[in-house]
Amino acid sequence: MRPESSHADSISATESVLGFDFGAWRVGIAVGERLIGTGKPLTTLHNANAEQIDWEAVLTIIKQWQPQTLIVGWPVDDQGDCYPIAAAIRRFAARLHEKPLCPSGWLMNA
Repeated sequence: MRPESSHADSISATESVLGFDFGAWRVGIAVGERLIGTGKPLTTLHNANAEQIDWEAVLTIIKQWQPQTLIVGWPVDDQGDCYPIAAAIRRFAARLHEKPLCPSGWLMNA
């Protein structure tokens, strides 16, 4: 089961996007620009565990890049089934969405 996008259909061609690849021990962050169709890795944050995210670092990156959309990767296998880490990713995305500076557009996608 994949969460529905709250913003995916309305992303404009000029928007910048921050992507988050959540893992129990690390969160990879990348930036993309729709206008030129490029993306690049920014950094990897190292967590003490899946519940102890460096939110200060996340918010610093959001403030620096000022994206219009945040994307959180969703873990599905070839049959469309979610991996066990999906619950932790859903919690991460919900907490991210509640943070100040979080743009109104966000989605979770594979």
